[in-house]
Amino acid sequence: MREPTKRDYLTRQLIAYIGNKRRLLPFLSDAFRALEERGTIRSFLDPFAGSGAVSRLAKTLGYSVAANDWEHYSWVVTAAHLTISPSRSRSLFPTLGGPEAAIAELNRVGNDAREHPSERGYLWSNYAPRSTEAADYRRERLFYTAENACFFDAVRDRIEEWYPGWDLSEPQLSEKLLLVSAVVYEAARRANTSGVFKACHKGFGGFGRDALNRILSFAQLEPPLLWPSTAEVSAENREATGFVAGHTADLCYLDPPYTIHQYGSNYHLLTTIARWDKPPIDSTLGGDGRLLRKAGIRQDWTQTHSEFCVRSKAAGALERLLDAADCRLIALSYNTEGIVPIEEVYETMSRLGRTELFGTDYVLYRGGKQSLFRKNHNLEYLLVLQKGMRRRSSDRVAMRRFLAVKRLSSLLRTSYAPSRVREEFRVREGELVVLAADDRGGELVRPMRFGHLFADALSEKELDGLSTELIEGIVTRLERARCIDRREEAEILTRILEEESGAMEPGELRLYQERLASVLKKFAHRKYRTLFEESVRRARGLAARDPQRYRRLVLLLDDLERVARLRFTG
Repeated sequence: MREPTKRDYLTRQLIAYIGNKRRLLPFLSDAFRALEERGTIRSFLDPFAGSGAVSRLAKTLGYSVAANDWEHYSWVVTAAHLTISPSRSRSLFPTLGGPEAAIAELNRVGNDAREHPSERGYLWSNYAPRSTEAADYRRERLFYTAENACFFDAVRDRIEEWYPGWDLSEPQLSEKLLLVSAVVYEAARRANTSGVFKACHKGFGGFGRDALNRILSFAQLEPPLLWPSTAEVSAENREATGFVAGHTADLCYLDPPYTIHQYGSNYHLLTTIARWDKPPIDSTLGGDGRLLRKAGIRQDWTQTHSEFCVRSKAAGALERLLDAADCRLIALSYNTEGIVPIEEVYETMSRLGRTELFGTDYVLYRGGKQSLFRKNHNLEYLLVLQKGMRRRSSDRVAMRRFLAVKRLSSLLRTSYAPSRVREEFRVREGELVVLAADDRGGELVRPMRFGHLFADALSEKELDGLSTELIEGIVTRLERARCIDRREEAEILTRILEEESGAMEPGELRLYQERLASVLKKFAHRKYRTLFEESVRRARGLAARDPQRYRRLVLLLDDLERVARLRFTG
């Protein structure tokens, strides 16, 4: 099997996953190398492997890696990509001619079933329409096209014929891992969802017809990408605390599920495809002729119910996990959406030793949901605990400033109500806003676009002369000045276009029209129908005054209202 480049190995064939760390791998790589300068790192634990991205990174760094995940599909893809080397793979499937030949045979089986369908298999019966062209989302689940469901049914049945169950010895286990991993990845990629499996789109690609090529293209399996390593690697399928208690390592990387979303239900269909145990699915129709259980979630998903996703239990679960870890270094990924406040997480870790904080900004994966209130940016933190090392009094002070600076940096990326900006801050020369928490000295001068958006990012050097208290005061004022929700932002954008468009350059005029349409789209949902229609009516009125100037907005509103009508009646 051809060895991939390091970039391919770290970025391709990863499930589009809530919390997927693919974008953060450069940041994590830098952090791990910085920790290596303080002491040799040879062994690495990853109790919440998820997509397997960070375990793959650790393998490329030369660490011995012990990975784990409680979800069966995650164990399959991690074990396949992590524990099997390219040289080892070449000795597998001797009767079929090697791994590429085995994948080719499965593609032949799947393509033949798709071209000559007979009886409906498990996925085709429960998670796909009888006909893709005549699909009815009210009565059928549309997680896959009929053609791709037929493909996956045939392929997964054939793998199970070759390798029944999971109680397998080598080399059969490695062979099955490679094949099922390829199926899980392709099944995740071709799904008619916005990422999670608690709902599918109403119509393929949704009403916006997004990602149609990905969803409608015929599924084809690819050989899993593998990476050579001389260090020991392993993958387990256990609850995280029990896994950690059974291992010792130099560095333990923790990426627990720190929001309320349970992975067992969010990715139930990937579990079914990995296990291929075909649990019964209730497809009863209600009195209105619609499916009662729209997602078809398997009833036993609660077997992997995580306390980390429960507000009242998450803090205790973290404390028990940290106590169980026999590791010199513990690096915990956490972000601003965590259900336990970051300050509480820091205090919990600090009780066990010196804890430092690293951070970066990145755009949070949202899964395509519509909402009035969803944030656009997220702060991702890495808290590093050196167990048993004496805490420094300066660490808490440094953490407080670090959080204040990062929160300020994130806030400067959001949108604001110009009237409240003027209430909270001094404004000079129209676009220059003086950010200050009081009148005793210390300020930042930031240019804004029409009092709504800050024009450029923050350089942390600009904050060197400002106290932490002053920065926190600026953060507090920015929080009060930001747009309350997307409806308010739509109103502000419409007013700016009404009053300021004559002063805009062509590129900026286009930017504001596109932003207005984008904001409106975010609450084009039945729940907000009245608010949406009022906001669109005002935008239409603006465009009607000067159709030439606002021709881009007219086109965007036409498309947006088409999508909204489908959503409202769906």
